[in-house]
Amino acid sequence: MGCFLKTRAPVHPAVNGYRVLAGRRSRSLPEGFTFWLASKAYSRPLLDHPCKSLCRDLEKEATKSWLDMMLDKLSAHSNDNEDNLSGRDKAVKAQEKKKLEAMIERHSGLMGPTMEAQSKVVHYSECYSFGDDIHPVMKVLNEQRHLSCKEIHPHNMDMCEEQIEKQEKVLRTIENQAPIYNELKRRGQKLMSNPNAPSFLEREIKKLDETWKDTNTKAQERISLLNFTMKDWEGYEKQRQEIYTPIEALEEQFKTYKRIYDPKKGSDWLERKKKKVTEFKKTGLEIYEVITKCFKTIVGLAGEDKREFMEKEIVEIDERKNIIDKVDKTLAELTEFNKS
Repeated sequence: MGCFLKTRAPVHPAVNGYRVLAGRRSRSLPEGFTFWLASKAYSRPLLDHPCKSLCRDLEKEATKSWLDMMLDKLSAHSNDNEDNLSGRDKAVKAQEKKKLEAMIERHSGLMGPTMEAQSKVVHYSECYSFGDDIHPVMKVLNEQRHLSCKEIHPHNMDMCEEQIEKQEKVLRTIENQAPIYNELKRRGQKLMSNPNAPSFLEREIKKLDETWKDTNTKAQERISLLNFTMKDWEGYEKQRQEIYTPIEALEEQFKTYKRIYDPKKGSDWLERKKKKVTEFKKTGLEIYEVITKCFKTIVGLAGEDKREFMEKEIVEIDERKNIIDKVDKTLAELTEFNKS
């Protein structure tokens, strides 16, 4: 019995590590655990195995029962033979009993803090697992955000349509991540409700939320821009062909202009011509306004390096549109002639 008491049972390595951390910073055992667990340098397996092993050892009923039995035997043995012992032996026995009582007290004292630390280990392990699980989602979201932000310069309808198809694929990819994101958000909120939640957990959740919102915003902005541009392309191509109808009508009218020397006939003739010109001119200018508005949008996305190439079509329309000024000028001259 004396040999047992003089031989200190080895302390679990995990406890030594925790005590060192606590001792260096004047912390208690639970505080040392908290500091150790909160460090991102420790991986999930490193958190799980030592502490769980330690807690299993401390929870063994046989260990506590054996210590209690040894104390009872020592007490009984000391009482039975105490009369035959010398003063020195009595002192040794008392000292050994005191050591055993201290060991029992130490065991009992470790149980509470260690179980508390085990609870923190489980929670921190779940937090690290959460951090590991969001990385694949973050990777997908960052990739889709990059695709939604990278420069594109479609300079015709086919290219614009191709970009729309690509962006719709991006949106489908993001949509497929929605169930995973919602589940991770639920897990994160549950983990954050624990008062022992580590500070890095809040950062991870915030980063996930911001990335999700930003990726969705960028993707929606890109598809809206492309759809709007595609609509302008369609309007541009359609109106670019339709504008020639009123322009050609004005050109035909211009060919018929002549001086009429009879004031009455000349006045009636001019009124008919002006009425026709007003209709053709109004239609032509409205179409031209739509063309220039659409062109401004599509050339803005196509890029400045494509502007000169694309403006050739506008230059051709501008040259044909000059017929409006010619008609106005000629009709004004004929009106003055008819008045004189």
